[in-house]
Amino acid sequence: MKNNNTNLIHLELGNSKADISLCNGGALTKLLLNGKEIINDFSKEEPYLKSYASAVLFPFVNRIFKGEYIYKKEKYTFDNSHGSEAIHGLLYNKKFTEIKRRITADNVSVKLLYISKEKVIGFPYDYSVELIYTLYKDKITLDVYVKNEDDKSFPFTIGWHPYFYTENRKDSLLKFDSKSIIVHNEKMIPIAMKDLDGKQNFLIGNQKRDNCYELKNGKASLITSNYSIDVKSSNNNNFLQVYTSEIENYIAIEPVTGIANSFNNKIGLKELSSQETFNIKWTIQLQNG
Repeated sequence: MKNNNTNLIHLELGNSKADISLCNGGALTKLLLNGKEIINDFSKEEPYLKSYASAVLFPFVNRIFKGEYIYKKEKYTFDNSHGSEAIHGLLYNKKFTEIKRRITADNVSVKLLYISKEKVIGFPYDYSVELIYTLYKDKITLDVYVKNEDDKSFPFTIGWHPYFYTENRKDSLLKFDSKSIIVHNEKMIPIAMKDLDGKQNFLIGNQKRDNCYELKNGKASLITSNYSIDVKSSNNNNFLQVYTSEIENYIAIEPVTGIANSFNNKIGLKELSSQETFNIKWTIQLQNG
Protein backbone atom coordinates (compact mmCIF):
# COMPACT_ATOMS: atom_id res chain seq x y z
CA MET A 1 0.00 0.00 0.00
CA LYS A 2 0.97 3.64 -0.37
CA ASN A 3 1.92 5.58 2.72
CA ASN A 4 0.11 8.82 3.61
CA ASN A 5 3.15 10.36 1.95
CA THR A 6 2.18 9.75 -1.70
CA ASN A 7 5.85 9.48 -2.65
CA LEU A 8 6.41 6.55 -0.29
CA ILE A 9 5.41 2.94 -0.90
CA HIS A 10 5.06 0.60 2.07
CA LEU A 11 5.35 -3.18 1.84
CA GLU A 12 4.53 -5.39 4.81
CA LEU A 13 4.52 -9.13 5.43
CA GLY A 14 4.21 -10.17 9.07
CA ASN A 15 7.21 -8.72 10.94
CA SER A 16 8.97 -7.74 7.71
CA LYS A 17 8.50 -4.23 6.33
CA ALA A 18 9.96 -2.06 3.58
CA ASP A 19 9.54 1.57 2.50
CA ILE A 20 10.45 2.75 -1.00
CA SER A 21 10.77 6.37 -2.11
CA LEU A 22 9.24 7.03 -5.53
CA CYS A 23 10.74 10.51 -5.84
CA ASN A 24 14.30 9.44 -4.96
CA GLY A 25 14.86 6.99 -7.77
CA GLY A 26 12.97 4.14 -6.11
CA ALA A 27 15.42 4.02 -3.19
CA LEU A 28 14.77 1.60 -0.33
CA THR A 29 14.50 3.81 2.76
CA LYS A 30 13.45 1.24 5.38
CA LEU A 31 13.88 -2.50 5.79
CA LEU A 32 12.88 -4.78 8.65
CA LEU A 33 13.29 -8.54 8.22
CA ASN A 34 11.61 -10.69 10.86
CA GLY A 35 11.45 -7.60 13.06
CA LYS A 36 15.19 -6.88 12.76
CA GLU A 37 16.07 -3.34 11.66
CA ILE A 38 18.39 -3.67 8.65
CA ILE A 39 17.92 -0.30 6.91
CA ASN A 40 16.38 2.85 8.35
CA ASP A 41 15.81 6.34 6.98
CA PHE A 42 19.39 7.57 6.63
CA SER A 43 18.17 10.97 5.41
CA LYS A 44 17.45 11.79 9.07
CA GLU A 45 21.22 11.57 9.63
CA GLU A 46 22.56 12.97 6.36
CA PRO A 47 20.85 14.61 3.35
CA TYR A 48 19.93 12.11 0.65
CA LEU A 49 21.66 14.14 -2.06
CA LYS A 50 24.90 13.75 -0.11
CA SER A 51 24.61 10.08 0.85
CA TYR A 52 22.64 8.59 -2.10
CA ALA A 53 21.46 6.05 0.48
CA SER A 54 20.01 2.93 -1.21
CA ALA A 55 19.92 4.59 -4.63
CA VAL A 56 20.14 2.50 -7.78
CA LEU A 57 23.27 3.66 -9.59
CA PHE A 58 22.85 3.93 -13.37
CA PRO A 59 24.22 4.47 -16.03
CA PHE A 60 27.46 4.58 -14.06
CA VAL A 61 28.62 3.81 -10.52
CA ASN A 62 30.81 5.98 -8.33
CA ARG A 63 32.83 8.61 -10.22
CA ILE A 64 33.78 9.50 -13.79
CA PHE A 65 37.00 11.49 -14.00
CA LYS A 66 36.17 15.11 -14.90
CA GLY A 67 32.75 13.82 -15.98
CA GLU A 68 34.21 13.01 -19.40
CA TYR A 69 34.43 9.89 -21.54
CA ILE A 70 34.77 8.80 -25.16
CA TYR A 71 32.35 6.31 -26.69
CA LYS A 72 32.58 5.23 -30.32
CA LYS A 73 35.09 8.00 -31.03
CA GLU A 74 32.78 10.73 -29.71
CA LYS A 75 33.49 12.71 -26.54
CA TYR A 76 30.76 13.20 -23.93
CA THR A 77 30.77 15.44 -20.86
CA PHE A 78 28.32 15.23 -17.97
CA ASP A 79 26.92 18.40 -16.41
CA ASN A 80 28.71 17.99 -13.09
CA SER A 81 27.23 19.26 -9.85
CA HIS A 82 29.63 17.49 -7.49
CA GLY A 83 32.96 19.19 -8.12
CA SER A 84 35.04 17.99 -11.04
CA GLU A 85 33.77 14.39 -11.12
CA ALA A 86 30.34 13.08 -12.10
CA ILE A 87 29.09 10.71 -9.40
CA HIS A 88 26.58 7.88 -8.91
CA GLY A 89 24.69 8.10 -12.18
CA LEU A 90 21.42 9.75 -13.14
CA LEU A 91 18.60 7.81 -11.44
CA TYR A 92 18.99 8.86 -7.80
CA ASN A 93 16.62 11.86 -8.02
CA LYS A 94 14.21 10.61 -10.67
CA LYS A 95 10.55 9.96 -9.90
CA PHE A 96 9.30 6.44 -10.50
CA THR A 97 5.68 5.44 -11.09
CA GLU A 98 4.00 2.47 -9.47
CA ILE A 99 2.85 0.06 -12.17
CA LYS A 100 1.68 -3.05 -10.36
CA ARG A 101 1.22 -4.52 -6.87
CA ARG A 102 1.15 -8.24 -6.12
CA ILE A 103 0.38 -10.12 -2.89
CA THR A 104 0.84 -13.87 -2.40
CA ALA A 105 0.96 -16.16 0.62
CA ASP A 106 4.72 -15.81 1.05
CA ASN A 107 5.63 -12.42 -0.45
CA VAL A 108 4.48 -8.96 -1.47
CA SER A 109 5.91 -7.08 -4.43
CA VAL A 110 5.68 -3.80 -6.28
CA LYS A 111 6.75 -2.89 -9.81
CA LEU A 112 8.01 0.65 -10.50
CA LEU A 113 8.88 2.31 -13.80
CA TYR A 114 10.90 5.28 -14.98
CA ILE A 115 11.13 6.30 -18.65
CA SER A 116 13.85 8.73 -19.68
CA LYS A 117 13.47 10.78 -22.83
CA GLU A 118 15.41 13.80 -21.64
CA LYS A 119 18.54 13.40 -23.80
CA VAL A 120 20.67 14.27 -20.77
CA ILE A 121 23.95 16.10 -21.33
CA GLY A 122 26.66 13.46 -21.32
CA PHE A 123 24.22 10.56 -21.82
CA PRO A 124 21.88 11.46 -24.71
CA TYR A 125 19.94 8.21 -24.90
CA ASP A 126 16.35 7.08 -24.38
CA TYR A 127 15.95 4.26 -21.88
CA SER A 128 13.53 2.82 -19.33
CA VAL A 129 14.21 1.31 -15.91
CA GLU A 130 11.86 -1.11 -14.18
CA LEU A 131 12.35 -1.94 -10.50
CA ILE A 132 10.61 -4.88 -8.85
CA TYR A 133 10.91 -5.07 -5.07
CA THR A 134 9.75 -8.37 -3.54
CA LEU A 135 9.55 -8.69 0.24
CA TYR A 136 9.63 -12.09 1.97
CA LYS A 137 9.72 -12.79 5.70
CA ASP A 138 13.52 -13.23 5.65
CA LYS A 139 14.71 -11.34 2.56
CA ILE A 140 14.05 -8.65 0.00
CA THR A 141 14.95 -8.86 -3.67
CA LEU A 142 15.36 -6.04 -6.17
CA ASP A 143 15.03 -6.98 -9.83
CA VAL A 144 16.19 -4.28 -12.22
CA TYR A 145 15.36 -4.24 -15.93
CA VAL A 146 17.08 -1.60 -18.06
CA LYS A 147 15.81 -1.32 -21.63
CA ASN A 148 17.57 0.67 -24.32
CA GLU A 149 14.70 2.56 -25.96
CA ASP A 150 17.07 4.44 -28.27
CA ASP A 151 18.08 3.69 -31.85
CA LYS A 152 21.75 3.33 -30.89
CA SER A 153 23.73 1.44 -28.26
CA PHE A 154 25.06 2.96 -25.04
CA PRO A 155 27.67 2.07 -22.38
CA PHE A 156 26.72 1.47 -18.75
CA THR A 157 27.50 0.02 -15.37
CA ILE A 158 24.92 -0.44 -12.63
CA GLY A 159 24.90 -0.82 -8.87
CA TRP A 160 23.00 -0.40 -5.63
CA HIS A 161 23.97 1.80 -2.66
CA PRO A 162 22.25 0.48 0.51
CA TYR A 163 23.34 1.82 3.91
CA PHE A 164 22.96 -0.78 6.66
CA TYR A 165 22.21 0.16 10.25
CA THR A 166 24.14 -1.61 13.00
CA GLU A 167 23.94 -1.13 16.76
CA ASN A 168 27.72 -1.50 17.00
CA ARG A 169 29.49 -0.94 13.68
CA LYS A 170 33.07 -1.24 14.91
CA ASP A 171 32.46 -4.79 16.14
CA SER A 172 30.62 -5.88 12.99
CA LEU A 173 32.24 -8.42 10.67
CA LEU A 174 32.35 -8.31 6.86
CA LYS A 175 33.10 -11.45 4.84
CA PHE A 176 33.53 -12.03 1.09
CA ASP A 177 35.84 -13.72 -1.43
CA SER A 178 37.91 -11.27 -3.47
CA LYS A 179 40.33 -11.44 -6.40
CA SER A 180 41.70 -7.92 -5.99
CA ILE A 181 41.32 -4.53 -4.38
CA ILE A 182 41.13 -1.35 -6.44
CA VAL A 183 43.80 1.25 -5.67
CA HIS A 184 42.53 4.85 -5.94
CA ASN A 185 44.14 8.27 -6.09
CA GLU A 186 43.16 11.15 -3.80
CA LYS A 187 40.10 11.86 -5.99
CA MET A 188 38.92 8.24 -5.67
CA ILE A 189 39.75 7.51 -9.31
CA PRO A 190 41.21 4.00 -9.80
CA ILE A 191 44.88 3.81 -10.73
CA ALA A 192 45.67 0.11 -10.19
CA MET A 193 44.38 -3.29 -9.07
CA LYS A 194 46.20 -5.19 -6.33
CA ASP A 195 45.82 -8.97 -6.10
CA LEU A 196 44.26 -10.47 -2.97
CA ASP A 197 44.42 -14.06 -1.76
CA GLY A 198 40.71 -14.81 -1.68
CA LYS A 199 38.77 -14.81 1.58
CA GLN A 200 38.38 -11.41 3.23
CA ASN A 201 37.16 -11.57 6.80
CA PHE A 202 37.59 -8.45 8.89
CA LEU A 203 36.09 -6.38 11.66
CA ILE A 204 34.89 -2.99 10.50
CA GLY A 205 36.60 -1.40 13.51
CA ASN A 206 37.15 2.34 13.72
CA GLN A 207 39.04 2.55 10.43
CA LYS A 208 37.47 4.69 7.71
CA ARG A 209 36.83 2.60 4.64
CA ASP A 210 36.04 3.57 1.07
CA ASN A 211 37.31 0.55 -0.84
CA CYS A 212 36.30 -1.36 -3.94
CA TYR A 213 36.94 -5.09 -4.35
CA GLU A 214 36.69 -7.44 -7.30
CA LEU A 215 34.66 -10.41 -6.09
CA LYS A 216 35.12 -14.08 -6.87
CA ASN A 217 31.36 -14.52 -6.63
CA GLY A 218 28.31 -12.36 -6.08
CA LYS A 219 28.03 -12.57 -2.31
CA ALA A 220 29.10 -10.61 0.77
CA SER A 221 28.07 -11.24 4.39
CA LEU A 222 27.63 -8.72 7.19
CA ILE A 223 27.53 -10.07 10.75
CA THR A 224 26.41 -7.58 13.39
CA SER A 225 25.33 -7.78 17.02
CA ASN A 226 21.66 -7.58 16.03
CA TYR A 227 21.50 -9.47 12.71
CA SER A 228 23.50 -11.34 10.06
CA ILE A 229 22.75 -10.89 6.36
CA ASP A 230 23.98 -11.92 2.93
CA VAL A 231 24.05 -9.35 0.12
CA LYS A 232 23.93 -11.15 -3.23
CA SER A 233 24.05 -10.25 -6.92
CA SER A 234 22.92 -12.34 -9.89
CA ASN A 235 25.59 -10.82 -12.15
CA ASN A 236 28.48 -13.06 -13.26
CA ASN A 237 31.25 -10.52 -12.69
CA ASN A 238 30.87 -8.40 -9.58
CA PHE A 239 32.57 -5.72 -7.56
CA LEU A 240 31.83 -4.54 -4.04
CA GLN A 241 32.20 -1.00 -2.73
CA VAL A 242 32.52 -0.75 1.06
CA TYR A 243 32.07 2.66 2.67
CA THR A 244 31.93 3.58 6.35
CA SER A 245 29.84 6.68 6.83
CA GLU A 246 30.96 9.49 9.11
CA ILE A 247 27.66 8.83 10.88
CA GLU A 248 28.30 6.17 13.52
CA ASN A 249 26.69 2.75 13.12
CA TYR A 250 26.08 2.89 9.36
CA ILE A 251 27.96 1.09 6.61
CA ALA A 252 27.34 1.10 2.86
CA ILE A 253 27.84 -2.27 1.16
CA GLU A 254 27.33 -1.69 -2.54
CA PRO A 255 27.09 -4.45 -5.16
CA VAL A 256 28.23 -2.96 -8.47
CA THR A 257 29.00 -4.37 -11.92
CA GLY A 258 31.99 -2.10 -12.53
CA ILE A 259 34.36 0.27 -10.79
CA ALA A 260 34.74 4.04 -10.62
CA ASN A 261 35.64 5.70 -13.94
CA SER A 262 34.53 2.57 -15.82
CA PHE A 263 33.46 4.64 -18.83
CA ASN A 264 37.17 5.35 -19.31
CA ASN A 265 39.03 2.36 -17.84
CA LYS A 266 36.42 -0.11 -19.23
CA ILE A 267 36.60 -2.33 -16.11
CA GLY A 268 33.16 -3.88 -15.76
CA LEU A 269 31.74 -1.68 -18.53
CA LYS A 270 28.81 -3.14 -20.44
CA GLU A 271 27.08 -2.11 -23.66
CA LEU A 272 23.35 -2.29 -24.32
CA SER A 273 22.20 -2.44 -27.93
CA SER A 274 19.10 -0.71 -29.22
CA GLN A 275 15.86 -2.28 -27.90
CA GLU A 276 17.74 -4.81 -25.76
CA THR A 277 17.09 -5.29 -22.03
CA PHE A 278 19.59 -5.94 -19.22
CA ASN A 279 18.43 -7.62 -16.01
CA ILE A 280 20.11 -7.95 -12.64
CA LYS A 281 18.79 -9.10 -9.27
CA TRP A 282 20.12 -8.09 -5.85
CA THR A 283 19.10 -9.85 -2.64
CA ILE A 284 19.42 -8.89 1.02
CA GLN A 285 18.78 -12.07 3.00
CA LEU A 286 18.68 -12.68 6.71
CA GLN A 287 20.90 -15.60 7.69
CA ASN A 288 19.01 -18.28 9.61
CA GLY A 289 15.93 -16.14 9.16
